[in-house]
Amino acid sequence: GTLQLGPSAGSNVLPATSAVSFTVSGGILDLNGNSFTATKLLAASGINATITNSGASPVTLTVTDELAGDSAATKWSGVIQDGTGGAVAVHFTTSGGGNSGFLYGINDYTGGTTFDGGITLHINSERSLGRATVPTTLTLNITGTQTGGLIADQSLSLSTNRTISIGTGTGDITISANGTNSAVFDIPQTLAMNGHRLIINGGGTVVLHGETTTNTTSVWIEGGTTLRLGATDAIATTGLLETSNGSTTSTSSAFSGNVDLYGFSQHVTSLIGGGTFPGSITNSQPGLSTLFVTAITASPSASYSGLISGNLALSLATADTSAAHTYILSNTNNSYSGGTTLTSAGLEFSTDNLLTVGSNSAFGTSTITFNGAILKLTTTNAAASDNGGSGSSRIGNPTTFNGGFDIVNAGTTFTLNTALSGSGNFTK
Repeated sequence: GTLQLGPSAGSNVLPATSAVSFTVSGGILDLNGNSFTATKLLAASGINATITNSGASPVTLTVTDELAGDSAATKWSGVIQDGTGGAVAVHFTTSGGGNSGFLYGINDYTGGTTFDGGITLHINSERSLGRATVPTTLTLNITGTQTGGLIADQSLSLSTNRTISIGTGTGDITISANGTNSAVFDIPQTLAMNGHRLIINGGGTVVLHGETTTNTTSVWIEGGTTLRLGATDAIATTGLLETSNGSTTSTSSAFSGNVDLYGFSQHVTSLIGGGTFPGSITNSQPGLSTLFVTAITASPSASYSGLISGNLALSLATADTSAAHTYILSNTNNSYSGGTTLTSAGLEFSTDNLLTVGSNSAFGTSTITFNGAILKLTTTNAAASDNGGSGSSRIGNPTTFNGGFDIVNAGTTFTLNTALSGSGNFTK
């Protein structure tokens, strides 16, 4: 049957403290030009429930009390539509934090979707957020230190007709893809983060395009999730990239995050990943990608211990002028093949051993180009060599060398089989 609100009833003609629940096939709520507020929005999967608007005025459907721990089985899986009247907008709000909202199914409203700070909104299709055949807005009304986020529980790609608006603040905003369902969440929009930190999690794959995290302080990938680039500089060039939660007590790689450059290049200011599961960075595509880390600082040291692999070049540059500070690449199984460029205004880079061209090392399998950088060798082995065995050298710019080596341990023998010309220092 149909329940129609009166044409002059005004907002909240029904008690706002009651959950709106459709449990009978064919149930329809016609807002008839009236905005409506409910504590819960319920329609189990498979139930033919509809909220519509036959009135001429645009209306807002507000849901105030979606609770933490509520499951998708008790959430909205019906249809919200404009009907024959004005546009319907949907607004999830809460006075608390850590709450979950669920918008499932194929909805047909065009008034836009808003969810406030403290809400994590689950969707399972692009049309969960309404019809986007006309321009519409998804508003993350997350301000100040509030947190919140958007979760794709199934694979989906947002329509480019959707504009995403984010409030100004410093809290964490999560973009998640459900790993249990192997979800891939593709977001082609520009995400102007307005000071918020972006956290990528959920265990699936999140694809970002364009300058998608403008003004963010950092991007943090965790929970066994992969961040895949969809374009050059798809995350903020002014923020740091972190691929782990830094835990030294975690027992599962699900705590770490992964980045797939996917054939694109990316600039970030710093690269962080440590703990038991520090995460990884790769390029799964045949074309060369370059990761530019442009403003490393360390006080007194910083490091990245995640695995770096694939057809990838690494360019490391420092903003730190202190020669007493060190940036360490510590994963000796790195197998990236595109070479490394080291640029420094003072800070030293550090590794255990250069090893040979073609062998895995902290600096991958190819050459190292020195641009004002000092490389500190900390090995306690009897020898450290730049020789590639077949005569190839780890030094990428031997005729224009600009840098040096700092051999830390007195008992280490350093063998340099390449004639260098240029400028630099050797310290032991």
